[in-house]
This record gives sequence, structure tokens and C-alpha cells, in this order.
Amino acid sequence: MAFVGLPGKAALAVVLGNLVNLYAALGAAAGLGLTPKEMSLLGLMLLTSHSQILEGAVIFRVRRAYVVLAPVRFLLGVLLAHWLHPLL
Repeated sequence: MAFVGLPGKAALAVVLGNLVNLYAALGAAAGLGLTPKEMSLLGLMLLTSHSQILEGAVIFRVRRAYVVLAPVRFLLGVLLAHWLHPLL
């Protein structure tokens, strides 16, 4: 998590946001005591990659390559947060 400027405890919010939904991630992040910068980075990551299971089912029904799209969305969120980290 240091790669994107977040403490290790923020991994809980990232995992919940990707596997459950944004509300679970918000609930987890609220109790972590993150700074505004860290919350912005976490929000950016979750904005690009969230609810992977539910959205994966939708993408699968539309016949898209979910096996490719899920990792791409997650990596895009990590790369965006890594790029924004020094700018904040």
C-alpha cells in the first residue's frame, strides 16, 4: 500500500470495496483515521475499481472478457493513485 501512499490498514477498505461494494469500503475507511490526502487516494482507487463480483456478473452477461477487465480496472486504480500520490 505504500506504493500508492496509503498505510497498510487501508487494504481492508480496498478489499471490501472490490469484493462487496463502495458502502462497505466507506464504512471501513471511516474508522481508520486516514488523512484527507489518503482518503482522496483511496477514493480514486475505489472509483476506478469497485464491486468486482457484481459488475463481473454483468460484464459476463454482456459477453465481455471479464478475466481481462477485472485486473485491468484494479491496476488502473493502483496506477492512478501512484501517479496522484506525489501531486497531493
